[in-house]
Amino acid sequence: MLILVIAQAFNQQGFSQNNGSKPLNSPYSLINSEQLCQIAQQITVKITGRESWGSGVIVLKNEHTYTIVTTAHILKQDESQYTIETQDGQSYQGLLISRFDNNKTDGYDLAVLQFQSLQHSYQVANLVQWQQLEQVMAGGFPQDTQKFFCTKLGQVSLQLEQSMEEGYQLGYFLDTRKGMSGCPILNQQGQVVGIHGWGEPLIFINHDLYLYRDGSRVSQSLNIPPEEALDLLSASGWAIPAEILPILYPDLVNFQDN
Repeated sequence: MLILVIAQAFNQQGFSQNNGSKPLNSPYSLINSEQLCQIAQQITVKITGRESWGSGVIVLKNEHTYTIVTTAHILKQDESQYTIETQDGQSYQGLLISRFDNNKTDGYDLAVLQFQSLQHSYQVANLVQWQQLEQVMAGGFPQDTQKFFCTKLGQVSLQLEQSMEEGYQLGYFLDTRKGMSGCPILNQQGQVVGIHGWGEPLIFINHDLYLYRDGSRVSQSLNIPPEEALDLLSASGWAIPAEILPILYPDLVNFQDN
């Protein structure tokens, strides 16, 4: 299968912060799949509501308050409170803080929730920009098993020069499952490079499923025939890059410029 990586130059400023938790790994060491899955499990939560199911990533800790980022599409518009289940089996009441999916052309399929834990402490994710040639892994809570699941390491298939509708920009070949929307995409150092939101589509695949924000077709912008491009796009899962998060939510200052 054709693997195409389109590099993008970002000029956004990175931030770092000591959030009170020790780093899970050296920023320059590669980690095996089993260790990566353990890291993913520590920073990933299950999110449920009356009609909602998905995964989320712990991205900030402020005393006893934890901030979670997930995909907005897993949260029903008429719900504001959710159940957050952490990796140790504890359940907390989650409160919706912000949604960024105001529309497809300039919004992002992202939302922020918070919960409080007075007795238990949880690890916070390290957020970085994906670097070329890095393999990635996803870890979340599929709806069919309701148990934490990690994919195998896989290749990044596309890094688009601009984001598609709802902010999706980073494509990869990973066996993600329904219910994993909102889960982290980790690099080989255990750092979060994106928030997973799209798996392989279940509906009829056509060029208009993959549009840039200006309405133009992604399949016609790549340096391969449009039908081959559509095959590549539809075979990929998709994430919103981690470097978008501190721009949308300035309180989140643990993004590391690598």
